[in-house]
Amino acid sequence: MKEYMGVVSKATLIFRTVRYLSFKQLYFNVFYRLKFKVKTRFAFGNQKGYVTPTPLQLKYDAIFVPHTSVSVAGNQATFSILNKDRTFAIDQMDWADETHGKLWNYNLNYFEYLFCPALSHEQCLQLITAYCQSLSVNEGGLEPYPISLRGINWIKYLSLKEVQHETFNRSLYFQYKVLMASLEYHLLANHLLENAFSLLFGSYYFRSDTFYNRAKQLLQEELNEQILADGAHYERSPMYHQIILYRLLDAINLLDANSWKNDNLYGFLQRKAKQMLSFLHQVTLGGTVYPCVKDSAPGVAPTAIHLFSYAKILGLTWNTNNHMKQSGYRWIRHQDLHVLADIGEVSPSYQPGHAHADELSFLLWSGHSPILVDTGISTYEKNQRRQQERSSSSHNCLALDGINSSEVWGGFRVGSRANIKILADTENEVSASHDGFRKQGLLTSRLWKKEKEGLIIYDLHKGNENDLQKAILNLHFHPDIEVVVEGALVRAGGVELHLSGFREISLESFKFATQFNSLVKSKRLSLKPSTKTRIFVKNAS
Repeated sequence: MKEYMGVVSKATLIFRTVRYLSFKQLYFNVFYRLKFKVKTRFAFGNQKGYVTPTPLQLKYDAIFVPHTSVSVAGNQATFSILNKDRTFAIDQMDWADETHGKLWNYNLNYFEYLFCPALSHEQCLQLITAYCQSLSVNEGGLEPYPISLRGINWIKYLSLKEVQHETFNRSLYFQYKVLMASLEYHLLANHLLENAFSLLFGSYYFRSDTFYNRAKQLLQEELNEQILADGAHYERSPMYHQIILYRLLDAINLLDANSWKNDNLYGFLQRKAKQMLSFLHQVTLGGTVYPCVKDSAPGVAPTAIHLFSYAKILGLTWNTNNHMKQSGYRWIRHQDLHVLADIGEVSPSYQPGHAHADELSFLLWSGHSPILVDTGISTYEKNQRRQQERSSSSHNCLALDGINSSEVWGGFRVGSRANIKILADTENEVSASHDGFRKQGLLTSRLWKKEKEGLIIYDLHKGNENDLQKAILNLHFHPDIEVVVEGALVRAGGVELHLSGFREISLESFKFATQFNSLVKSKRLSLKPSTKTRIFVKNAS
């Protein structure tokens, strides 16, 4: 009976998750499971349309090398990716190696390390050669997402170095044929955009109208859907916003420096880039503060400073007074105190892979120094750590006896979701409520307000008193901050937090993710709230 109930419980969880998927996702999830291997074999032998490419011109060599480096000694190559190392003999490379997980292997297949200063040109060509020789049996490398990133990196490198190599070019053309046969309609979101940007590069490199027409169609459709009116990427992760913006700037660079096509795509991409730059300027406090919310980690995406510099070289300008509305983020400020409040819902509803159970959470800075943070993300593996980092208890919001406000599970899935209702939305006062604990009979609301002496965070919880007894509000401090608790007064990094309405206040340790696969100890307040609570934040006297 217990086993039966477990099966029923898992089935209902899947239903609560799948019901948000689009019809396109459901269709292509089935379609690709049946057809991918067949299409891959077809593409491997299909060289129809192949044209020996001419290296592309790029106006500016704005290469970003994230979290990856390679050192080569003789026939040995040591890859440092996501703070994990692995050494291979180059003539016996295992491109499918997942010793450090799937994400590590994906990055091995992206070839972003081609631009690592430690690698010589000859060593880069040696690695590309080794890859071409094993590609037909490298199933992971033939997935559409690695193809997309690797395609751009190979084209950039071969063009910048003016390399004409028939084996490389034919292998690359084959990869784009596989990509065309397996565009990530089953995932959509940033994956499908990466496919589209890569196809644009492939189309210019091989002068392929087939690649270009599909790339243009996807870019126009997906950027119109994925870039919100305030310029934010709809997955609400600053890290993915910056990754997509970098691709967008590269695409503008490509079209500007190579006069193969002359249509309206160039102007369209410029308009979208300006929108995204405007949002980035706002969410990063003018390009200086990086908010690690949702799936965001330092070292993965180009910095805001890098992106603004790149945009200026491309002649782009943007609005520096843009207001964040559709993204669900709001700034509330008092002098040099800055609070970033999250009043947005799980987005997009059909692809919540990078969403967290963090409704009504907030971050706090004093000047440019982070005070209150999320725990951050350190892994994409489907394990307990990943589940914990997405949970309500890892954010500065209410958690209820191990229950999350939105039902995060499976690494990248979300079942039932909290609904947000915005109650007030002005420059000095923001308030919202969510019903993520409705099954437990609890409704929670939060108000952030600027007052004369500082910032106030009011919480109001309505409903079942017994369940409220099980509630916890954690406030996570950045590891550089020394925290001193004196009863209901907390001193942290030149900031005072005056607490009221909490039944218990304790200080405990947690692990803060500085980057992927990098954890350090820090401190957090564990607070047991009553019906009404108040946190008053001010500069220390």
